[in-house]
Amino acid sequence: MELGWALLLTIALVLVTAFFVAAEYALVRVRETQLAELAERGSALAALGQRMVRRIDEYISATQVGITAANLGLGIVGEPAVFSLIGPVFAVDAEVAGIFHALAFIIAFAIVTFVTIVIGELAPKYLALHSPLRVLLLTAAPLFAFTQLVRPFIWAVGGSARLVVRPFGAADRAREATYSEEELRLLVAASARSGVLQESERELLSNVLNFADKVVRQVMVPRTEIVAVEANSTVADVTELAQKHPFTRYPIYREDLDNVIGVVHVRDLVGMPPDQARRTRVTQVMRRVVAVPETMHLDRALAEMRRQRVPLFLVIDEFGGTAGLVTMEDVLEELVGELQDEFDKAAPLIRKQDDGSFLVDGLTSLDDLRERLSLELSDEPYDTVGGLVFGKLGRLARIGDSVEIDGWRAEVTAMDGRRIAQVRMRSAHRQGAPRPK
Repeated sequence: MELGWALLLTIALVLVTAFFVAAEYALVRVRETQLAELAERGSALAALGQRMVRRIDEYISATQVGITAANLGLGIVGEPAVFSLIGPVFAVDAEVAGIFHALAFIIAFAIVTFVTIVIGELAPKYLALHSPLRVLLLTAAPLFAFTQLVRPFIWAVGGSARLVVRPFGAADRAREATYSEEELRLLVAASARSGVLQESERELLSNVLNFADKVVRQVMVPRTEIVAVEANSTVADVTELAQKHPFTRYPIYREDLDNVIGVVHVRDLVGMPPDQARRTRVTQVMRRVVAVPETMHLDRALAEMRRQRVPLFLVIDEFGGTAGLVTMEDVLEELVGELQDEFDKAAPLIRKQDDGSFLVDGLTSLDDLRERLSLELSDEPYDTVGGLVFGKLGRLARIGDSVEIDGWRAEVTAMDGRRIAQVRMRSAHRQGAPRPK
């Protein structure tokens, strides 16, 4: 073959390698949702790309066949052509001709390898990784045609490969088109770090991923915080109670909170004449209450609230007693964050102080504390900050008690009966921090 044609064929083979490398990385990198959006707009190339991504193993095999064939061609044609081009430069006496001949061959090999790596491998790889959708749309039709041409060979090679790996227990599976929950978490975190997602979007997506893992016990209003009405009370009694504790619903119990028989909504009491309110028992206007176990997951709880058309559940512990109440607002707040209505107190559960410490409500969930202070609390068997401090103390708490929590000093600053109402969190690494009592 003439030198000129050999050099042209060498350049063509490098470009063929670049084509298959770009197509391979574009197939792996592109998101099917991008192709679906374009396909819905009528793009035939995008529709073809979708088909190829769904059968990616076959088309990746085709690119490997193309890359291998092109590289073999470069070895057969490219190196001799470059050697012929630079050989005359090393024309010397016959005594040292062998040494310079070998040197010329090594240089020719290095030139072909360098050009192949830069132009045939790295450049198309970077291009496909940067613009996978554009590259796939450009390469889809030629790659599809090539795959049809070499399909019998791909089947033969693929079948042989499966026979080789079968003794090792490898399954014959196409690439999974889905992501695990942990992979989704990593994608959300990476997208937030790169600026693709705003902080509010990251928080919402993280809440969605965590939602099904939480149970109602973690978000309920605990028994000690329930404001309830005795069954013999009148509507007037409830109206008076609502002045002191402005809630929209009140559980109704007989004898004690372990025997909740219903719930009254203040909306049902509005407009009732005073005389009638004093005569009417609250049991006459109460609504049914639905009980659920404290281990019910939030996604199921939300589905049940929607199905049964009730905005409040009575939460029952393992012994059948009342553990607390959970409302639809409590559940939704785990998705969208704190929801404030006209009756809610605006004070946040975690408040940073001027000295760098944090005042934390005892009912603050450990999830909220973990996120706010970047703590490692995954193995703790408690749901609230107060419960964690109580567990570490091993006894009833007193104001001034303190414990160590993952490098922070938690000091009890307020009590509500026997319940820890508030703690002060201070970094244990700060100078002058008191030792735990």
